[in-house]
Amino acid sequence: IFAQYGLPQRLHGIDAEAVLAATALDKKVSGKRVRWVLLEAEGRPAVRDDVPDEVVRAVFRNLLT
Repeated sequence: IFAQYGLPQRLHGIDAEAVLAATALDKKVSGKRVRWVLLEAEGRPAVRDDVPDEVVRAVFRNLLT
């Protein structure tokens, strides 16, 4: 979707670990679990708190290069 609208697909110069640490302070944290709003399909958001940390780190490393 980002490419379709000419938006950036990678962000440079951002520390993925710093972003992950900041998410622990976010208002969406409940019981030490981050609640993520993910898209199941275009226009179909889902709130999930069972996303493994290693998956989040892998995605962040891929996007924040």
